[in-house]
Amino acid sequence: MSIGYKMKRIINLATFFSLFQLIGYGQYNLDSILGRKHSVNVSKNDILGTWSCFNSVYDDPLLSHDAAPPYPFQAANTVIFDGDSLFELNFPCELVNRGKYIVQNDSLISSFLICLLDLTDDTLTLYTGNAGGEYTLRQYVRGMTTDAVNVWGKTDALIFNLLKQKSINIDCLIGEWVLVKEYDSGYDGHGIVKISYPFSLPSLMNINNENISKKMIGNRQLLIPINYGKKRPFYIQSFSESNTVLVLSPGKWWKDANERIEYKLK
Repeated sequence: MSIGYKMKRIINLATFFSLFQLIGYGQYNLDSILGRKHSVNVSKNDILGTWSCFNSVYDDPLLSHDAAPPYPFQAANTVIFDGDSLFELNFPCELVNRGKYIVQNDSLISSFLICLLDLTDDTLTLYTGNAGGEYTLRQYVRGMTTDAVNVWGKTDALIFNLLKQKSINIDCLIGEWVLVKEYDSGYDGHGIVKISYPFSLPSLMNINNENISKKMIGNRQLLIPINYGKKRPFYIQSFSESNTVLVLSPGKWWKDANERIEYKLK
């Protein structure tokens, strides 16, 4: 199968418009951020393997904030290029995205990510942006930087294979989780913001091997009682902030299936 045909199949799953903006405005902006010309002849063989994120920032010139841009954001901590497949993970806890990918000069194109890339020594930079100046930039160092082997007694390869099959590592859910009822808005200058949920939820959720359903976890779901009564299934949206924040949503049984609910590991 030719590279051109592979690219056409993958781009059909994304957008031609995003790629157009990247190739046009993005190349100039990436060079400006790096302070040099980015690499333009990266091959798939150059980036095969595991990469750990050490820097992720975001900027949008249309937004006004108290702090100086760019602003940090929480990106998946690991990407793995395995043959023709790209995996995005919060390692060792969660598989975030997976799909086929190709590399064409300075562009990486997959079903869930279209970006420019730069490879310098053992640092990989992924850049997405648009003509309005909004962009995200993620930088990775080659290799695995997690201490998962010491914590779980399993090798990285075993955990990776588990995540490919199940998408969630059940070990990461074991513990006490506290319902998030407020947050600090930080640079927006609004201070502490209270969170109001549409139904009552347990303030403390204790998850252990006895009360967790492996079948439910296989479907990325947890059973949680609401309004001090019947248990309802909640969909696990993501782990974030180094796998200490659990983001849930109620699903179709509630009028707003995407209602955001957060628990933080105690």
